[in-house]
Amino acid sequence: MNRMKTIIVDDEQASRDVLKQFFSRYCPQVSVVGEAATVESGQQLIESLKFDVLFLDINLHEKTGFDLLDQLSSLDFKVIFLTAYDNFAIKAFQYNAIDYLLKPLIVSELQRVVQKLDSQLRDNTYVHQLTHLLQSQQQQQLTRISIPSMEGLLFLELPEIIRLESEGKYTTFFYGENQKAVVSKNIGHYEDLLPKEQFCRVDQSHIVNLRYVRKFLHEDGGYVLLENGEKIKVARRRKTILLNSLTQAS
Repeated sequence: MNRMKTIIVDDEQASRDVLKQFFSRYCPQVSVVGEAATVESGQQLIESLKFDVLFLDINLHEKTGFDLLDQLSSLDFKVIFLTAYDNFAIKAFQYNAIDYLLKPLIVSELQRVVQKLDSQLRDNTYVHQLTHLLQSQQQQQLTRISIPSMEGLLFLELPEIIRLESEGKYTTFFYGENQKAVVSKNIGHYEDLLPKEQFCRVDQSHIVNLRYVRKFLHEDGGYVLLENGEKIKVARRRKTILLNSLTQAS
């Protein structure tokens, strides 16, 4: 069994100890080769060791794990973020398909992440995902989303997404010039993820990008007419939400 060499950077000794205990008991393929408590000591450790995965706390005294990553010359390793609930950070992780663990740690979630790492350590798209995440944190604005495709990951700018349509557990993204991508997540996941000021769910199966709505039509209870000529039915209970969203977006 190949050992997964790991560094932990967390400003709480107790948290580092718990993580090491969990690795020892439940994830024997993980080998902790170093640990640090600050951005400065973490940077020195990372630049002096050869390793596969960094488990990185978001809050490091007066600084953050993002500050640490910004100071590194290369990001040739995987990062698993450790964080208490932070809405913007977590949404940024989800936008960029980056793994994270909530504190306090749950063994089953740690095992899931480690198992996923086993199969994805040499994923060449990861540097792009991490770079996009750092850009989002610097700008405090989420401008693109990563979705899984047959070839790997598809990075979509939010303004180029026209609409989403669901069928069972699958969601289809329609974007650009007659392009589409199918993902194996339900539409509710993306309703929670996409910004409400830009996207609106108009019925059980459809989310539309408000910038592409040309008209609201009253016929047969209500439709939106998109710039590409498509008509999407609006559920009665979502009509007021849609009209309020359109008014605020204009």
